Amino acid sequence: MAEPEDNTLLSGASHEAPEFYQKPLRNMRGLLIYAVVFVLAVAAYINTIPNGFTFDDHPIVENNPRIQQLHDLRPIFLTSYWDSPNTGAEYRPLTLFSYALNYAANQMLFGQQHGSNPNSFHLVNVLLHALCCLAAMWFIVLLFKNRALAFFTGLLFALHPIHTEAVASVVGRAEILAALGVFLALGASVKMRMTTGKPAVAWSVVLCVALAFGIFSKENAITALGVFLLQWPLWWSRHEQSAPDAWKRTFIALSLILLVSAAYLLVRAQVLGGVTRSANANVIAENNIAYDAPVAVRVATALRTQGEYLWTLLYPKTLIADYTYNAYPLSHSFAEPAVRHSLIALGLLMILMVVGLSLHSAAGFAAGFYLLTMSVTSNIPFPIGTIKAERLVYLPSFGFCLLAGWLFARLWSWRKHIVWRSLIAILFTALCVAYFVRTWNRNLVWRSDLSLFRETVAAVPNNVKAHLNLATALSESGNDDAALEQNKLALKISPENNFALSNCAIINQRKATALEKNAEEMQRHGNMPAAQSLLKQAATYHQQTREYFERAIRLEPPFPPAYANYGAYLCMRGEYDRGLQLLEKAREIAPSNLDYPRIQLQFMEKLIEEFWLGATGPQREERLQKCVALAREYLSINPNNLPVRSRLGTALFELGDFAAAVQELAPLYAAQGAKTDANTLKVLGGALYHVQQYDKAAEVLSTALKKNPNDQEAATGLALVRKAQGR
Repeated sequence: MAEPEDNTLLSGASHEAPEFYQKPLRNMRGLLIYAVVFVLAVAAYINTIPNGFTFDDHPIVENNPRIQQLHDLRPIFLTSYWDSPNTGAEYRPLTLFSYALNYAANQMLFGQQHGSNPNSFHLVNVLLHALCCLAAMWFIVLLFKNRALAFFTGLLFALHPIHTEAVASVVGRAEILAALGVFLALGASVKMRMTTGKPAVAWSVVLCVALAFGIFSKENAITALGVFLLQWPLWWSRHEQSAPDAWKRTFIALSLILLVSAAYLLVRAQVLGGVTRSANANVIAENNIAYDAPVAVRVATALRTQGEYLWTLLYPKTLIADYTYNAYPLSHSFAEPAVRHSLIALGLLMILMVVGLSLHSAAGFAAGFYLLTMSVTSNIPFPIGTIKAERLVYLPSFGFCLLAGWLFARLWSWRKHIVWRSLIAILFTALCVAYFVRTWNRNLVWRSDLSLFRETVAAVPNNVKAHLNLATALSESGNDDAALEQNKLALKISPENNFALSNCAIINQRKATALEKNAEEMQRHGNMPAAQSLLKQAATYHQQTREYFERAIRLEPPFPPAYANYGAYLCMRGEYDRGLQLLEKAREIAPSNLDYPRIQLQFMEKLIEEFWLGATGPQREERLQKCVALAREYLSINPNNLPVRSRLGTALFELGDFAAAVQELAPLYAAQGAKTDANTLKVLGGALYHVQQYDKAAEVLSTALKKNPNDQEAATGLALVRKAQGR
């Protein structure tokens, strides 16, 4: 059915729904526009599928034990997004649950060892983005009954380069899920108003489920309430007679949205201990330099940021993955040109919203959608944990795309002349191709941490976190020299950065160790001058290691990894007294920091090992007692660590508590049998001998000798057992 001629550029759509919209699933043209957008959305991001995990993907997805099982969902639904009071105050359980499902699917399809395969995580992100585009188009068709508007908007939303962070980064899934929930909820609200009876009830259920899906994926989906209210001027002209009692169902829909939003806030308050909760001050200071700034400074900076977002939407040439310290300057005055320009742009959007809605135009709704959905992450009404991030524009960018789509749709319907429409088609195609190419190329930057942070450092050379993350990526690739240089560049920007100081110390330590190994090789070959030269260089690196560590532990607030790594380093150098003191200090600083369970257990393992290695001389018994106490505490948290249990049994044996040693080591032998390591078997056999369990002692010691026939202690122990048996 042909669309009516419309020669105005600021008018609403026709009140009468064409046949196409009355029976969309029966019309191939309708299916075609959805198919085209879906395919192009997938095509634009298909090159992200081979990407690895990057940036925040590591703690949230790759190394997150909460998503690695589905039998107990409490760690997902009863904790914050970051699972720590120190590093976050977000509550996004459905996003985490989606990762858990992804992980389980990986294990089912590719094996238990491949749960963290990043490729399927990226594939799901791509498909979710494509579905989000279709949901946005469906909502436009329902609200505006304009096929051209839906197509233009959906395609621009599918291809816009500002979405690369949300789609190419696995943790960007929170943005996509929230937007998907919002579009589905808004579409369901329109269907609910336009139907009666059981269909209206069914759509009310869809509304509640979709909105809950969005809000429990990311909190910014709560702005659906404002967008719902924004539609009212459009309903007055379009749908006030669409079905009996439409206004009654409108208020029911509003009540349901309020109810779902309130339920989320209630659950969030129960889990986090409050509706609003600030994250760790140091994390905030790093990620949002304006967080603790005076209100005027924060608002001026946020306004400038809004102008930059709008410019990036218009001209997405420069895209940056991280805007943390010291990459983003504060604005101290509203008179700054960038702030003034932003105020003008936002003012124009507000005027467009008011005028457009008064004329029942999609342009007014588009401007309002952007302003409302951007408000909660803008840092204007209140500060958030991030000063600027392109992923935050994922949902608001729909408003921009709708405005651009409205313009193209109006221009398309303005004249039916073939030359005019060909010109519009060429212009729109050129824009889509430019978007596609920019998106495709930007996706490649997200291939790995190395490529991502090389690009970020080049774009914002004053970004401390970018230098540190690049240093880590370089170090993991074996390039310690380049990693050390990046850490030093970070220290030039932030001389008291704990991470940079600790990293420099660790790299220098590795260099010293490598030189010492080379020196040993030279000594074996009789090249003493070369060995002495290498040892001299190693001594220089050791001195630099100490200097960096000393600077790190003098800083406030204390940085637990610096104490732990320095303590372990000193113990390896034979300086047990101070080394153990530093390791103890590390645990004192973070006694129950369960956000890093692995780090806490690493501290304990280091302490157990160092207490054991340091158990010589007059302090032997005291250190063995500490080893026992710490090993028991460790095993209360992680009872399945067999090396620690073996160490505990051995320490008890050395202290003469043979019964306790048997109690700890016998279960290991029962579980592992002949696979138990020879030293543990020897200690268990000795303990069994002392508690007069001679037959079992003989069995265990015989097994130990089979594994290590040259172990004289085991042979002597077996002889004593045979003698006790009277053989």
